[in-house]
Amino acid sequence: MSDSDPDITQDLDSDWFLTVLWGFSSLIASLALIVYEHIITMDLEVEHIWKRRINTAATLFVLLRYGILISISLEILFMTALWSHSG
Repeated sequence: MSDSDPDITQDLDSDWFLTVLWGFSSLIASLALIVYEHIITMDLEVEHIWKRRINTAATLFVLLRYGILISISLEILFMTALWSHSG
């Protein structure tokens, strides 16, 4: 083993950490934008989806709108849980 091996490992660990941190930051930013969009369009959603008869389009809209929100929230939750148990 040479003296440079620990440096390579440290560089790889640093690159991995920055990649994970960038991904986590992207998820947080995505969640913030989605929540903002939900807040500013809630009146339109109530008017066009919840006050009308349920149909296929409304069902698809609700599944996609809230499915993405739940998906990103769970991914952030799992990443946070993994970080808390790994360190």
